[in-house]
Order: sequence, then C-alpha cells, then structure tokens
Amino acid sequence: MSDVSLGQGWWIASDGKWYAPQPPPPPLTELAESIVAKGRNGAASFDGRSVTINHKGVLAKVAAGSGEKRVPIASIAGVQWKLPGHAVKGVMSLTLDKNIRGVRDETLTLYFGRSQLADFERLRSSIEAVIAKR
Repeated sequence: MSDVSLGQGWWIASDGKWYAPQPPPPPLTELAESIVAKGRNGAASFDGRSVTINHKGVLAKVAAGSGEKRVPIASIAGVQWKLPGHAVKGVMSLTLDKNIRGVRDETLTLYFGRSQLADFERLRSSIEAVIAKR
C-alpha cells in the first residue's frame, strides 16, 4: 500500500491508497487421474482443466450428433442435475458462461441410469469443486 502509484498494475482504492498488483491465480493443476463417467448417450471425462464429452450411439446422433466436445473449466458456469428414477434417466448438463457462443446446449448434456449414478456424482462434485475455487 502506498500514497502514490509505484508502477504498472498498481490500483487506487476508495480509501485513496494505492495497492500493489494482485498476483495471478495459481494455475489449475491436472488431476492425477481423469474422472470418467459413461452414460447412455456418451461419456464425459474431467482432468482438472477441461471437460471432454464424447457422444456415441443412436441416442447421441438423434439428440446431439456424434463427436467430441472439449470445454475448458473456465468456460463452465455450473452443472444442471437431475437424478435418475425408476422410469426416467438422470441428466447432467453443463451450463456455459454467458459469453460463450456457438455451442448448442444438447451437446453438453449426458443421460445416465441408476447404475451409472455414482460415477456421475463424482464427476459433478469434482467439476463443481473447481468452479467454486474460482
């Protein structure tokens, strides 16, 4: 803190004092092992830096098209979630930052059954933990 700016990046607060530039946040570290969850219309993996969704199968072609979508964790605003029931599939969908354009929501949605719930809960909690640290 100073009464005058001491160089580039210094900023003045409402108290009239100058403060040093903030150090950049530490880089996200990759997880020791990617978290993978396989659902009914594809699979998702999370390595600590990005989520990769691979759509495969008939349901994927109808709903989202086949292929891979890689989304940096910094672009993800949240995770929408619906638990599976006896007759309905569970749903996990990534919500992107409002500044991201050109990605259809259905390409970021995976459906899963009760037998796949534990893997999807682990994936969801890991993504949300990194989002919360931002």
